[in-house]
Amino acid sequence: MGRNAKCKPGNLCIALFSLCLSVRFVEYLLIETDKTDIGENVLHKIVGVAILALSLNIVNLSWSDIGFQVKTVL
Repeated sequence: MGRNAKCKPGNLCIALFSLCLSVRFVEYLLIETDKTDIGENVLHKIVGVAILALSLNIVNLSWSDIGFQVKTVL
């Protein structure tokens, strides 16, 4: 597990929370998905997974480092 020593966890959490909050404001005020067919939860999930993947890439962590497990389907 190669962690990036330059990244402080507290600062990363604040940055990610701020980014997610700003996406939520844009979604509520500009896109207004509560009035559309897709619904707000779909957009929240897609953007949340994308932000998580990007942040994992930035701090050099993998999905298994944060608790996800790879299971094979036989």
